Amino acid sequence: MVILGIDPGSRKTGFGLLEYCPLTNKIKLLKSGVLNLYRLETFEERLCQARKNIHLLISSFAPDILCCEKLIYRKNIHSLIQLAHVRGAMLSLLSEKINPEKKILLKEYAPNTVKKWVTGQGHASKEQVLQGIIAHLGPLSVQTDDESDALAVGLCYVLESFCVLGNFRKDLYVDPLY
Repeated sequence: MVILGIDPGSRKTGFGLLEYCPLTNKIKLLKSGVLNLYRLETFEERLCQARKNIHLLISSFAPDILCCEKLIYRKNIHSLIQLAHVRGAMLSLLSEKINPEKKILLKEYAPNTVKKWVTGQGHASKEQVLQGIIAHLGPLSVQTDDESDALAVGLCYVLESFCVLGNFRKDLYVDPLY
């Protein structure tokens, strides 16, 4: 099973591709990174380029699940609206027949839910989230918080979906319910 975690943004979009094998209970990092859109001048150009890049990832890796964080309002309504546009453009890819044999499922999580599954604490810091990712995936180097956030949301899906079924090795995670 291939999981694509996305941390959408109008200037930087993080992505993380994970593969989970239920038979071996292993999570493998396939690819992660940041789509930098700074060079493009207008929001519309950045939006189109972000969508094209995610389309390429989907067509190249054929994920089964696309995961992203739910929108939350923080300080700036203008930024929230732009983020909603970026998410909408990317999520519209789910309705396209990129891979006719496969339907991609969408899973959205609140930021605190992601942190709780990855670290055991719903209000964990960015550094704690990164340490939680490393605990599950092994040593890795990430470029930005956007990349680690994308990996965290993908990892959240694996932990939530397979830990509760008892298929996952208990020594690899902190139970978020305790």
